[in-house]
Parts: sequence; structure tokens; C-alpha cells
Amino acid sequence: MRDLLFIPIKELKWNIIIDFSKEEFLESLSGVNDRIILGGAILLFLLLLVGSLTFAYLVSKPLKKISSAVNDYDYKTDFELQECKSMGSEFDMICNAFKKSSTLLRKTLDEYKYNEELLESIINAADDYILYKDTNSMYLGGNSAFERLNSRKIEEIIGKTDDELYSAEVADYHIMTDRQAIEKRETILVEEKFQKKDGSFVILQIKKSPIYDNKGDVKGVVVVARDMTVIKEMEQTLLTLNATLEKRVEEKTLELKTANETLEINIANLKTVNLKLFKAKMEALQAAQARSNFITGMSHELRTPLNAIINFTDQVIEDFDEMLQDKEMQEDTKIFMQRVLINSRHLLNLINDLLEFTKAEAGKIDYNVEECDLNSVAKMAYNNTYSLLNGTDVKFNLKLHDMPLIAIVDSRRFLQILLNLLSNAIKFTQKGEIELRSFEENGYVIVEVEDSGKGIPEDKQSIIFDPFTQVSGTDNGTGLGLGLAKRMCDDMNIKISFTSIEGEGTIFRLAVKKIS
Repeated sequence: MRDLLFIPIKELKWNIIIDFSKEEFLESLSGVNDRIILGGAILLFLLLLVGSLTFAYLVSKPLKKISSAVNDYDYKTDFELQECKSMGSEFDMICNAFKKSSTLLRKTLDEYKYNEELLESIINAADDYILYKDTNSMYLGGNSAFERLNSRKIEEIIGKTDDELYSAEVADYHIMTDRQAIEKRETILVEEKFQKKDGSFVILQIKKSPIYDNKGDVKGVVVVARDMTVIKEMEQTLLTLNATLEKRVEEKTLELKTANETLEINIANLKTVNLKLFKAKMEALQAAQARSNFITGMSHELRTPLNAIINFTDQVIEDFDEMLQDKEMQEDTKIFMQRVLINSRHLLNLINDLLEFTKAEAGKIDYNVEECDLNSVAKMAYNNTYSLLNGTDVKFNLKLHDMPLIAIVDSRRFLQILLNLLSNAIKFTQKGEIELRSFEENGYVIVEVEDSGKGIPEDKQSIIFDPFTQVSGTDNGTGLGLGLAKRMCDDMNIKISFTSIEGEGTIFRLAVKKIS
């Protein structure tokens, strides 16, 4: 018969079973050696038993407490273990180390959670649309703006792909651009016209950047999209405005150019007008001076013949009785009367010049225009002035065309013009000759008066037809003769011109259209 000895150790979950035979055990105690062996076995057993109990109390039980506390720890509060101080120094060290680690872990988790919440708040506060996907275009998350763009909660988007959310065309475009960012391993920038759920369109500027793991492998893409609709509309408006502005600038520039050209023309015209005004002012001043000189000269010219007439007449009257008896005195009286006659005629010519000029100024000169032979008029002028050269060394020649020269003029006014030209030639010619001639030239009748007198200075040639003007201040006369002749020639379509060399003489030329 055999016996079983059962020893349980609960802390270690062990059971010790000893199988022995009581008869055999008793027999084994008969010898001394056997008793020693048996005693050693019993001692070894007791040691094992005590060691097991000690291990179960000092090691297994504290480890069990620590394990239970670790399993119940939720990282939300500090790690606490009841009766930790009574478990021995080694287990106290383990417990304190775990407590420190748990505190650090909780702090780290709190910071991670805070940063995660902060990042989520920042992302959700952004106006840009932010989302991220894996390499298979499956959505992993996004911000509130992205929810509003899609009119869906983010929970409805996460876990779905572009093929499930959008049309085939839009999905293919998203997948293609995702693939570009992943394969190039760089940020790409694209622009997309996106249709919202309500049918309206927005223009998005999209940045897609690859996401890497700690090994450097691409795990997906993060997408940041910005609504550029308003900016694009503003750009388009700005372009339109710029185009309109450029057009308006061109129009205004053209208007300004035209205005400038008009202004330049007006300035040029104003300069011309100012020049004309200045010239007119100078002419007016010269005319005023000429009139003043004329009045002074006329006073002298009128007084001289009048004084001669008065003096000679007074002398004749005073000596009249003696003159009747004395023939010598009769000869003197005859000379006096001849001088009276000459001065009277001179005075009459002065008065006639004044009257004719006054008529010309008022436009009241009468003309009796008819066909006449200018040779006959020239001959009459020659006969009326020939006697003025008596007693001088001047030769007076008359050379007329051998055939009548017929033209339409006022013969009396034409004679007056010739008398004026001839009297000037006689007055300014002290020696040599004077010639009055006529001829035909290119359908015109030409009548010329040439003298070998003192001529006209070059600086005076431009003013000799101006009224009240004299070539020299010492010249006698009114200064109206040539001006009056020019007015009459203009009125009868007669071209009057001259050539003169100072000290050699002058030629005046009258050209009248010939009548066939």
C-alpha cells in the first residue's frame, strides 16, 4: 500500500505531491546511513517548502499586485499602488519607477492630446480647405471648411475614395494630381474649377504635398485648397478695367494730342496775329508819324506858294501905277505874275492831291472806264509836262509804239497817274534825260517812265507807295502822289512796278491788258 502527500502553494499556483510507501519508509530507517539520507531528504524538502512559501510571499504576491494595478491604470490619474511600501525595497523601486514612467507618459499623452486639439482647432479655423489622403486616394481627414465645401460631415468622407465621392472626370483628375505629387515627391500647384453640391462653381488654387513616415516612405498626400473665385473675378474685373482704362487713356491721349495740335496751331496763329498786330502797330505808328510829318510838311508846302502869291501880288499892286508908265517895271511885273501863276498851280496841285487822296480813302473816286488809245494819253502827258524842263539840262524823250495801243481804263485817271510819275521824274532829275515810252508785251500795253535822277534808296523802296511817305525829308510835295497813283492802278487793274538804283535812276512801269 502506498500513500500520497499533497502540499498546495496558492501564491504560485503550485501543487506539491509526494508519493511514498509507509512500510518502505519505515524499513529505510533501520540503518544509520539510511537515516542520514532520509534526514537529508526531509531537510531538502523542508528547504524547498520554506523557499516556495518565501518566494510566494515576497515575490509572487507583490508582482501580482503590481500587475493588477497596471491593468487597472487608465493614464488619467497618477499611478497609485496600495501597500507599495511594505513589499520590499526592490519592489518599491519597481513601483516608484513605474509611477514616474506613468506620470511622464500621462504628461506626454496630455501634451500630445493638447497639440492634437490645438492643431485641429487651427486647421478648422483656417478658411482654406485642408484634407489628407493615403496613397490610394482614400480620405483620412479634413477640416470644417472642407466639410462646408462638400456639404458633408467629415465622418461621411473619411474612408471613402475620390471615385465614391465625385464624378469619374473629377475623380480621375484628383487621382492624377495625387499621383504626380507622390511620384515626384514634391509639392505641386494646380488650379481647379470645382462644382459645389448646390450647382455653383468655385475656382480653387490647390497645393498637394506628399506625407512621409519615419522611414521616408510616402504614405499619402495633404491637400490645401484656397478659394480664388473672388480674386479671379477681381482679376478679370481688373483686366476689363485695365482694358477700358487703356482705351480711355488712348482716347484721352488722342484727344490731348489733338488738343495740343490745335493749341499749337492756335499758338502759331496767335503768334501770326501778334506779329500782324505788331506789324500793324508799327505801321500805325509809322502812319501816325507820317501823318504828323505830312501835316508839318503840308503846312510848309501850302504856306510857301501862298506867301509867294501874296508877296508878288502885293508888289504888283504897290507898283501898279509906276508899272503903267515904266516899261522896265512892266517886265518885272510880268515876271512876278508868272511866279504867281506857277505858285498858284503848285498850290492847286497840292490841294488836288489832298482832295483826291481824301476821296480814295473814302472809296469815292469816280472812274469812267472805256476803251482808249494809251499812246494818245501818254502824248498828252508829255505835252503837259514838257515845259517844266525849260531852262534845265535834262533831255525829255517821247518814244511811242507806232500803232495805237487800246486798253480799257479811265483816260483822265490814267493821265493823272502819268503826270504824277513824270512830275516826280522831273523833280528828282537834275541832269541826263527822261523818257516816256510805250510798247506791247505778251498781250499787255506797257507804258514806262525812266529817269536818270538820284534814284530810290534800297531801304526806302518798300514804302514809296505808302501815303504821307517821302524818300527824303528834304523832298518837296505832299508824299501822296505815288500812294494815290497806286490806289488808282489797283482800282483799274493796272499793274504798277518799278526798278531803281540809287544814284543812277528809276524806271516806273505800267502794264494794262491790251484789247485786240
